[in-house]
Amino acid sequence: MRPVIGTAICLRSRANTQSGHEAASFDFDDYFFHTDSNLNPLHNWNHVYMKYCDGASFSGGRAQPIEHKGVKLWWRGKYNFEATITDLLTTKTLANATTIILGGCSAGGLATWLHADRFADRIHRINPLISVSALPDSGFFPDYQGPPEYHKNMQWVYATANVSAGVNEACVRAHPTDDWKCMFAEHMAPFVQTPTLVLQSAFDAWDVPNDLGSTDRAKINQWGYNRTVRLVDFIMGKPQHALFLTACYTHCFFDSGHGKEITIAQDTVYSALREWVSTGVQKSWVQDKDYPCADCCVKPRSMGVNGEKERDPRAEFLYRPM
Repeated sequence: MRPVIGTAICLRSRANTQSGHEAASFDFDDYFFHTDSNLNPLHNWNHVYMKYCDGASFSGGRAQPIEHKGVKLWWRGKYNFEATITDLLTTKTLANATTIILGGCSAGGLATWLHADRFADRIHRINPLISVSALPDSGFFPDYQGPPEYHKNMQWVYATANVSAGVNEACVRAHPTDDWKCMFAEHMAPFVQTPTLVLQSAFDAWDVPNDLGSTDRAKINQWGYNRTVRLVDFIMGKPQHALFLTACYTHCFFDSGHGKEITIAQDTVYSALREWVSTGVQKSWVQDKDYPCADCCVKPRSMGVNGEKERDPRAEFLYRPM
């Protein structure tokens, strides 16, 4: 790793737990790995890409595998995460950093919510002067039991993967009889102390079909309103947190191509990240629009005619699980 002051660590789910087959490649010139110095404030940082396949957002703590149809399934995401950090601290230069940002999108976004404090504690035991922050992207999946049975499925993951040992300890202590709640970002959020910039869509294009399980406009708008309230509550009273909340129907700002396009109060994700990294103060970028909002996914034209906006065909983007 290059000897610069910052390190950005990206948590990522890119494999099928059942088969172990790779799902997709990763663009190392995008997200906060982007090398454009005019665009990305982290362009010259050290970058670490962590990929996993335990299906529990780096939280699986089961020592032995479970056999299913003759195939051994391992749930050791917690151990993989800890071993990777140990390697970065002992054989690389992570211990010499002055600033570290832990981030990820989708399951990696949820992993960031779940592990930010544990990760910060680990780093601060080595060097209490290192600044540690979190950047969860599209990982705030509501605790809801709709037709897709997301709530039930996540409870199953929590029990099967022995997740209790791998999530926020303060949350687990606060829920002695229902600690499964600590697998959901909305229940975890009140306990997160690590400075966090939340990147999220109110109308997330993955959890609307796969958690809410509805195409009804009124239900989707209520879904977005409820999420907005929870996220605003998260940052209120905690000056170390910030929020970039769009009304664009999208999932993972950068995977869907909207990272450089979604604009809230004249700021993109990158410019909001630049401001937050440089100041570290609380700020909210909230796009208060109803669903569906085609204009929310449109890039303001900087070199267009009469400042007109150009329709982005991805405004109709609908995420389909792989």
